[in-house]
Amino acid sequence: MTISREASKRLLLAWPEMSKRIIEYVTNVDAPRSWEEKIGLSVDIKDLSEAEQQNLALNILPFMFCGRSKTMLGRCTPDQALRSFMDWKAEGTSVEFYTTSMVSKEQQPQPFVLLIGGSRWDPLQAFAVVEHRAVACPSALAAVDLVFKMTFILDVDYQPYCMAVWQFLESLVYQLGEPVKTASILRFRTWMSQQSVD
Repeated sequence: MTISREASKRLLLAWPEMSKRIIEYVTNVDAPRSWEEKIGLSVDIKDLSEAEQQNLALNILPFMFCGRSKTMLGRCTPDQALRSFMDWKAEGTSVEFYTTSMVSKEQQPQPFVLLIGGSRWDPLQAFAVVEHRAVACPSALAAVDLVFKMTFILDVDYQPYCMAVWQFLESLVYQLGEPVKTASILRFRTWMSQQSVD
């Protein structure tokens, strides 16, 4: 599969505005249960910089668009969806050790994003992990962009736990393929369209 030059830039161009919409949605409309606690958010969102809010919005996605269990019967937990989409490890974690010893293909199918140090909304390092190799990226957003493009171009199935997150990015951000019929994505898309009318 291929991605047009125009579509390939959409995440980086659209994310500043989309991240504001996501934060507004979970703050005022449909707050997923205890997402702040699960990602360790201990500060007021308004006190975060624009870049930190954009990273925070990436981490909120698995709570908004939770995937299905690997057995395809029922849904996974938001924690499973978050780790599958974007894992975070403390500063000092050896990336080589993590990718070769701590990640199994059964527990955490690849590719996915790995953040090291700082916090989920202000990491020190970001990586795209594929085939037990970590590719350094300049930001969490760049890592998500790279993982999406690898998955889409190589025509790899999305991981079940975070499939809805990738489908959201594919249909509403990159604007590729058919519109997704997932209920949570439809609710968010409907809310966004109502906001643009108001």
